[in-house]
Amino acid sequence: MLFEIHLARHVDPAKLLSEDVVESTRVKLMNYDEARSAGYARLPAPSDEHVRYLVASGRDAKFLHHVLENNPGVLSMRTYEVE
Repeated sequence: MLFEIHLARHVDPAKLLSEDVVESTRVKLMNYDEARSAGYARLPAPSDEHVRYLVASGRDAKFLHHVLENNPGVLSMRTYEVE
């Protein structure tokens, strides 16, 4: 699952996920250019620079959805099914 995460302007993307979450899920938060370089070239261009992406599968995707949904720095998110 690919997550498109819209952040509040005051949020530092490097601090969006705790070290524990990153370590346990091994996810990498990407900006638009990094996501396109990682093989997601069909992503629509984001509306502003406060959008980040991450990819997770299975149990990690459910866990991350919960973590992001409860993060006050996340204004909204969209998910895409990917192979």
